[in-house]
Amino acid sequence: MVTEIADRRKNTDPLQNLGIGPAEAEILTAGRSAVRTHDLDVLRCYALRP
Repeated sequence: MVTEIADRRKNTDPLQNLGIGPAEAEILTAGRSAVRTHDLDVLRCYALRP
């Protein structure tokens, strides 16, 4: 899964509130047997195993 990381855009950017924060990331990864992430500027790639 690829998603935007919250708060990585400038404060003047109208899309600044897009993305998931730490609380949403915790929900996304909870209960997974393995999680790998890789940051790509404003994006984060999640490799999730059930």
